[in-house]
Amino acid sequence: MNIVDIRPLDAKTAAKLLGFLYGVTGLQQAVAPNFSGTFYGFKKGKLNAINCSIIHRNGTVLLGLGLVAYCLLFRSDCDQNLALGIGAIPIAVKFLSSLLENDAATIGPNRTKEMLALAVHCLAAYGGLTSADWAPIAFRLLSIWCIAVGAHMPIHVSSAAELWEVKNTDETTHGLIQIMGSNYATLGTLYGALAWSKDLDPAKAYGYASVIAMTLYSRAILFSSEFDAMGLDKSKFVFWIVMVTLVVVSTLL
Repeated sequence: MNIVDIRPLDAKTAAKLLGFLYGVTGLQQAVAPNFSGTFYGFKKGKLNAINCSIIHRNGTVLLGLGLVAYCLLFRSDCDQNLALGIGAIPIAVKFLSSLLENDAATIGPNRTKEMLALAVHCLAAYGGLTSADWAPIAFRLLSIWCIAVGAHMPIHVSSAAELWEVKNTDETTHGLIQIMGSNYATLGTLYGALAWSKDLDPAKAYGYASVIAMTLYSRAILFSSEFDAMGLDKSKFVFWIVMVTLVVVSTLL
């Protein structure tokens, strides 16, 4: 019996497209968080310091997702350890910058928790860049960390903000935390899929990560009162739900 192929794109093309979008969007948010906020519908000047910081952090997470895709899907001379090591760098740099600028005193997050996060990301980055024998263990640890911390944010955003001691919040902050947490859990799923299954096709790993993204994005964007409170047009955010759903269908079915 012939089986109809319902995949809109081949697996690698879909994963490359998502990785490209992650990289471009992440770079935009990491370099110009205010501009990115305006693009998504925030009025100019509405974003306070903590909200800009969250957009910046989210940008580094997306950039990490994009860098791993670039190394594994767009190049043929980059091994998995190096790719995952490179992907951990942008977020580590943000954590370090926040600690040096003492953000904990003004907008958060908690300094001790941020130092722990920095250590986990630096361990993965160093292990990957040096191809250390223990690198896979570091990637698994980072995966567990990202999923645990990230999934907490969209599911219980108020307790997550309290746990990390985020300060000077407004009606926008919790919605942004949900999006950042969704992307952080997505990054953790990608690292876990690749670290626990060394021979896994990278395109399929992005498919597994997209299942988490699809679930958490949908919960945050479509069913969250905190996201509704931001008063934004959801169309640009729904685009991401459609995009990760396309990747799930193209890579896993």
